[in-house]
Amino acid sequence: EQLPKQAVKRVKMMKVLSLVLIVVALALARSDQDIHGPSSGNEKALLNATIPFHYPMFKQCNHTWANNHMGTTSETICNIGCLMSSVSMALNGHHFSVNGHESDPATLNVWLTHNGGYYDGNGLIESSVARVNPSRIKWLGFSHPSPEQVKAALRNRIVVIAEVLHGHHFVLVTGYDNTESNFYVNDPGFNTAYYEYNTVVGWMMYSMN
Repeated sequence: EQLPKQAVKRVKMMKVLSLVLIVVALALARSDQDIHGPSSGNEKALLNATIPFHYPMFKQCNHTWANNHMGTTSETICNIGCLMSSVSMALNGHHFSVNGHESDPATLNVWLTHNGGYYDGNGLIESSVARVNPSRIKWLGFSHPSPEQVKAALRNRIVVIAEVLHGHHFVLVTGYDNTESNFYVNDPGFNTAYYEYNTVVGWMMYSMN
């Protein structure tokens, strides 16, 4: 039995609409890739990544804490919380609690605010993080390691945080590949899988055991 012409026309329109929605979804997925991260052609690099220790991913603009004020200022975690969010991932990955709660950007921000962890209202005092658990966390300071030294630190479960984007952003370093240049990260602000060694302008490290 043949469908009425109007029904046939409706079916065709639905098929066209479905195709349009698929194309839009693919376009949005591609636009969500950060320009510094891997795109088509870099899949091999991802497959060759060595990740010695796995950390959770916390995005600074997650709705759970995005609008929480950093420290005592009106700036929010979403706006300027990349370093603090990177540290919270490290603490969580090593199973440190903050005031009896699981470490995340919200709980760490509250702890830092009430324990002298910020200067000028919202600037993280990196060494203050060690006070979360002084017997097990040590601030190792800033350094200028070679690529091999960064890899060795990661293999020894040293927490490595990189300062990228010309000093305007911080990420938690998680791994490397067989090149001398690509270091994989948990990026709290962008969908970036890795940064090249020569684009990092600063390194900082913690020992957490």
